[in-house]
Amino acid sequence: MITIRTSPRIRRTSKWFIAPIVFGLLLSGCSSDGGAASDISATQGSGVELTVPALWAGRNTDGTMVGGLELAQVRVGTEGEPGFSMDLTDIEARGAGPSWLAASTSAAAVATLYSGADPGAVDIHFTITGPIDGPSAGGILTVGLLAALRNVPLLANVTMTGTISPDGSIGPISGTATKIESAAAAGYTTILLPVRNMMSTTTRNGPEEDMVAFGAAMGVTVRPVLNITEAFEAFTGTSFVPPATTPYSIASAVATEGAGTAGALIARIDDEIDSAPLPANQRSAIASQADLARTALLQGDAATAYGLAADAYQRLAKGLGESQARTNLLEGGLDSAKSVLLASIDRTLAQAEALIVTSSDVSGLGLDQQLSMPPALGWVTYAEAVLKALKNSVGGGFDEVELISAARVVAEQQAAIDVFFPDAVAVVRAMPRESGSGGKEALAFISGYTNFLVRAGAANEAYLATVLGESGAASDPQNALPGDLSLITNQLSLETALIPEDQQTADLEIAQSARAITYFVVSSTAVSSLQSLGLFGGIGIGSDTIEAGDRVALSSSINSGQKTVDEFAARLQEVGVDAGYAVWSASWGAAGAEALANGERSTSAAVQALNEIWYDTINVFMLNAAHTHR
Repeated sequence: MITIRTSPRIRRTSKWFIAPIVFGLLLSGCSSDGGAASDISATQGSGVELTVPALWAGRNTDGTMVGGLELAQVRVGTEGEPGFSMDLTDIEARGAGPSWLAASTSAAAVATLYSGADPGAVDIHFTITGPIDGPSAGGILTVGLLAALRNVPLLANVTMTGTISPDGSIGPISGTATKIESAAAAGYTTILLPVRNMMSTTTRNGPEEDMVAFGAAMGVTVRPVLNITEAFEAFTGTSFVPPATTPYSIASAVATEGAGTAGALIARIDDEIDSAPLPANQRSAIASQADLARTALLQGDAATAYGLAADAYQRLAKGLGESQARTNLLEGGLDSAKSVLLASIDRTLAQAEALIVTSSDVSGLGLDQQLSMPPALGWVTYAEAVLKALKNSVGGGFDEVELISAARVVAEQQAAIDVFFPDAVAVVRAMPRESGSGGKEALAFISGYTNFLVRAGAANEAYLATVLGESGAASDPQNALPGDLSLITNQLSLETALIPEDQQTADLEIAQSARAITYFVVSSTAVSSLQSLGLFGGIGIGSDTIEAGDRVALSSSINSGQKTVDEFAARLQEVGVDAGYAVWSASWGAAGAEALANGERSTSAAVQALNEIWYDTINVFMLNAAHTHR
């Protein structure tokens, strides 16, 4: 059982770019009698308020399915004091479960990031009166917030169900058939579903059925939506942002650097594989994958080449880490091997912390490069959090199997620091360098986004702590498995809690931003894995095999995320802003996942791709917002 330790609630206020989210659960006269309320849009003072029809489904104590529709109100104004707070006690007192916390927080975070709005000037308020639970409201709450930001009414008789991910993709839900029935009974005629749920069961253990036909039998039109852009258009009849006139064209220097890193990584595998003390079949599999990467590079497909080589090198590094741990156990026993492992963790941690300091000096870089450095630093800040969490857990009574697993985790993070991070920095530095760095305004912008992402990460963690706590889980680092995702989330919580709320020097802001982005991405990974991807407890940090999870949902998220990165990058390029690093990173992640989609590495590659893409979407969101408010 994966467990998570509850950390104190983080409360921050800042005069800069922070999205205040106030969860007010007021028992106002909000009914659920029909679909007419979905198109209500009213101005309240300086704010815009809309009512969104959120579908829900659950089981009674006797196991029967029940469902309904909650008319949740969202208001976006400019009068509230910047800040980010929530009151879980009030939510529970009104009968709504902890998933409303995740849904509301995710919606506010994604809407703020996606819209490019100035978070320091936006006050977001939810009113939810129903005694219901469900992260599946995340997508429709996000649509409501985006519509309120644009002061655009929602079309009547349209509703939706689906979770929301950091890249804006709409994730799968449960209780699909019940929700369609509830929408039809309430008078709604169009229902938007996540792509994954277009085939769903209508009975507890029955076969999957076509939801288009299921809805048609009740006079309801059921449509799939991949991401929040498609959902917004279906709800409003307008595009949130007009598409770019031309696709993104990666700068030649970035393309050349990307190809160069792919070639160097393949060469590194060649140098190390023949003498690697690994089983012959393992060496052969890694070498064969390196050959596939080499072929892709020769064919001009650098993204696939790097994606394949990255996966192969991670396998090689973890295999070497395991081999060394077995040798240490054989020669010195468990206590000696454990001491060697702890010393290795300390050395790698020192290296990571030094890199964060030196790489946070972005003097001489343009603004686009500066805003791309924190996501690139994610390789190091993630490794730092993993190693610190691992060091805490190694202090307990590890057996030989757990020590070998821990050694693989250390080797994987060492590869991130030695190889993948330098490759990422090389691509950032190859981006077109605009004149000037943005000065104090840029620092204020970065500082504000840091605080904003810390708040969103803290809300994710609070949700996880509540949900996992309900199952009787209690976090104990010394009884956790190596690479436990919940302990990594908690470690990042401790790191980000130390970030000052006021503006710091440029190098400190870059380092703090990198940790905040990593906290948000890792905590969002945990929430999404628990809610919709079927991966929680099977992430497999340090492992060569990851439990399958929901591959359709993973593939849909990857496709949606890459599409978001490409679309934002194209629009940014038209106004002279470059997102070269984000495009390259998302491209090799998605290409590697596609190339490995039909083998035993498919889920591992998909998780790697999704992780890269979530960093990259934050990158393009920040670039977009920075350009909008310059």
